Formats: sequence, C-alpha cells, structure tokens
Amino acid sequence: MEPILLCITFIAGFCLLVIIYLRMSEYFEIRHILGYIPGPKAYPFVGLSWKIKKIPLEDQFKWFNDLCFSFKNGMVVTWLGTKPTVNIRKPRQLQVILENSSFTTKPGNDKILTPWLGNGVFTSIDKIWFDRRRFVKSAYLELYSTIMIEKLEILKECISKELELNKTQTINIFNLVYKYSLDTICEIAFGINLDLQRNEENEYVETLHRIGKQILSNIKIMHNFTEKIIIQKQVDREQNKLLVTEEFNILETCRNTSLLDKLLDVCENTKTPFTLQEIREELDTFIFAGHTTITSAISWAFFMIGNNQNVQIKLQEELKEIFTTDNEPITIQKLEKLQYMDRVIKEVLRLYPSISSFDRLVDSNVVIDNYFIPKGIAVRLHIYQLHHDPEVWEDPETFNPDRFLPENNAQRHPYAYVPFSAGPRNCIGQKFAILEIKIALTVILRKWHIASLLKPSEIKIISNFILKPFDKKIELYLRPINKSESN
Repeated sequence: MEPILLCITFIAGFCLLVIIYLRMSEYFEIRHILGYIPGPKAYPFVGLSWKIKKIPLEDQFKWFNDLCFSFKNGMVVTWLGTKPTVNIRKPRQLQVILENSSFTTKPGNDKILTPWLGNGVFTSIDKIWFDRRRFVKSAYLELYSTIMIEKLEILKECISKELELNKTQTINIFNLVYKYSLDTICEIAFGINLDLQRNEENEYVETLHRIGKQILSNIKIMHNFTEKIIIQKQVDREQNKLLVTEEFNILETCRNTSLLDKLLDVCENTKTPFTLQEIREELDTFIFAGHTTITSAISWAFFMIGNNQNVQIKLQEELKEIFTTDNEPITIQKLEKLQYMDRVIKEVLRLYPSISSFDRLVDSNVVIDNYFIPKGIAVRLHIYQLHHDPEVWEDPETFNPDRFLPENNAQRHPYAYVPFSAGPRNCIGQKFAILEIKIALTVILRKWHIASLLKPSEIKIISNFILKPFDKKIELYLRPINKSESN
C-alpha cells in the first residue's frame, strides 16, 4: 500500500504545483501587461490591502478619491491582493466602456446580493439580464405620483411631531427619508400599505435592517414574505375580486396598480412568463435598489439646499409662481414647469450621485487612452470622481444649478454627467427617481425653510452601495414658512 500512497501523494503534489505555477504565471503576466498603466505602488500578492486596512472606514472614500486624483490622466490601476482593477474617471474613457454593448457584465462583486436578489436586473448577466430588463422596463411606464404624495404627507406629519418636541433642535432628515422611501417603495412594489413611517414593527422591515449584517440567515424570511404576497395576488387576479387579509392589507384601487400587477400583466402577454422565483427576484431588486438610492438622493438634495440659501429662495419663489395657493394639489403638469428645480436636482446628483462608482468586466481586449486592457479585467467607472474633476467641471465643488442651462449643456461632453450610468445598462428607473425627488422637494419646501447644521466639508462620506454620510445623519433646522404655524 505504501508505494501506491506515495504515488498518489506525488501525483497530487505535482498537480498542485502545476496549478500554482499556472496561476502565478497568469498573475505575473497580468501585472506586466497592466504595469504600463499609472497607479500607486502595489506589493506582489498584497497590493493596497495592507494600506487600506490602516485607514479608518470613514476616511477611506476620501483617501481613495485623493489617490486617484493624484494621477492626472484619469486612469489608475489598483491591486487588492491578486485582483487588479482599472479605475477610470474621464468622459472619453467612460465612453469607451459605456458605448460597448458587450461590456455589460458585472465582475462578481455583487455576488453578496445574489442569494437575496437572485437574477434580478441588478445582478443578472448576458441573456438573462437582457430578457429581464426588457420585461421590467415595460412595467415602469406608469408613474406612481399619487402614492408618493400621500406618503410625503405622512413624512410631513413625522417631521412636525419631531419639531413639536423641540423646535430649536435639528432633525435627522436621512433617517426620516429612509423610512419614507421604504414605505413608498413597498406600496408601489407590492400594493401593500405597511405604514412604515408610523410603525416600524414589521417582520419584513426588521429583516431588511438586519440583512446587511446577516444576509444568509435572513434571506428565507424575505423570500417567504415576498412569495406569499405574489401567490395571494395571483389568486386575487384569478378570482377577480378584492382579497384583504389582516396580515397584508392588499390594496386594489383604480388610481394605480402595483409593480407586481404590472409584472403579472406582462407575464400574461408573453409566451414565456416569469416563474414565481423570477417575479420575487424583480420585486426584491426594485425594493432594494429603489429605496436606498432614493434615500441618498433626497437626503443630499435637502442637505445642499440647506447649505445654499440663495438656491432655496429661488426654488421657493418658483414654487409660489407655479402653485398659487398653499393647498393647490401637485400634478405632473405642474411639476413639469419647475425648470429651476430640474437644474437643482441635476446639480445635487452631480455632487452626490447615489451610486458613486460601478464595475464592468471587459469581455474582450480593449484599448483606452492607448493603454491595453486584456479580456477579463474589471474596470471601475468612477462617477463621483468624474463629477468632481476640475478638468471636466469648472469650480466643481461649488453648487451651481445653472451649469445645466441649455447653453451650458450643449458645450459639455456627452459622458461628463452620468448619475444614472449610460449605454445599454443604464438605470431603468431614472425617470421614476427624478419624479420622486421632485415631488419630495415640492412638498417639503412649500411648508418649511431648511438650513443645514453641517457644511459639505464637515461631513464624512462612505460609499457602501450608495453614497451616504458615515454616521447616517443629515441634521437640518426646519422653520415653517407660514408664520402662524411657528407660534
């Protein structure tokens, strides 16, 4: 037996050495090829990992941006362990990636979300992504302004209650907007009124709060909750009658239908309808991506308006012109006339894009700025850096909505401003998002004058899927516009 064991051990050891040799050869070959691209010193097999671990979490985002900006050409290769990433920020560089219809694959750093979101449009690739995107996009055709307005009225109630407790103190608008956006997105997705702004004691929401820390242990609760709603909705549609349960309070109104209804409508008109799992994946994706990015965008909008009183005055003057009375209802037609607000929102998303960067896997060899990038390398497109680049934007840290006047837009590179990405894999919910931000600003600024406790230079930012304050706090002072309300 000993000779046989020795032989097996030798063969296994030899095979292991061959695998290690091939991996090391591939690693050093990639290091050589990418070595021509500018970048910080990266030690073999370690890269920048040792340095990043020494930097406090709240300082890492700024540190990395400063590092990239120290390389003026806008292209920087970085290594984490044995994994390289080519970072780009110039419009011409992003254009190469975003215009290529074959560069739509994500390199796998979203795998942490896959057990929850499955093959939804955010995490899927290739044909699965293409088919899902086509179906889901058709479900976005109707906007949900009525639900948004009703939920914002509840947000006003919540703000008023906090102000009643102490009118001289600030309130954390980030936390309130988070509850509002989740409350809104759940009703739009499911057709369910969870009333999250008034009541946080909900199994789905409590699990959602925990999922960032303990993903796998909470996935089943999330999936069961969503699938139960889908099944009930399918039964309801079959029976063609209103189904109400004490647990879910499913809504059926003529004003809107939920995203779930629209997905089921699409399924009924196609030869290959979604399965229960596929519908669940799209709903979970919509809720996850929707409520996080909207929270970020609306919160930063209030923050920057609260830091720029001249902009706030112009906004409120425009609102008075369009809405002639305090109680005049908000309509899509009225919102379309708020052109200055449009520019303000664009400037907020320039300075604080909800998604600060995203990755693409190059599925074929590509050349950017005369630098060769081989197939299989991850390219990270830095939207935050692009929007803050002084070679792209004059005085980039100044909040100036008039950058987006038509005559200024005409002079700008088409890929200088991409808060919702661009090309084949751009955000399919961008019209939805802009509408919700616009309604939120309209509702709040018609009632309160806001001022920020901190300046932009005083707040620490992290990018953990979305761009947000490190401590999840945006503290604002709110003063009623109607003087009678302040007494």
